[in-house]
Amino acid sequence: MVQRAELRPTAREIAGRMASKSPQMIGIAKRSLNGVEDGSLEDKYRWEQGFTFEAYLTGDSAEAREAFAEGREADFGHTSDE
Repeated sequence: MVQRAELRPTAREIAGRMASKSPQMIGIAKRSLNGVEDGSLEDKYRWEQGFTFEAYLTGDSAEAREAFAEGREADFGHTSDE
């Protein structure tokens, strides 16, 4: 729980961490989450799996995997597929 006085700095800290992530992956995650409310669990699982596959094929996904394997922070500034 965040105290009221710490709400803004905490929100900015979280936003900063999110902004350091792949813009491509954030977009995919937003599209995925926006469509999971209605429908059967099986349908929504299949819906999400399509996005997982899309994400896996991106350069940012490859960079994240390589960075993890090498024990370093991912650099998403040079891997955009757009």
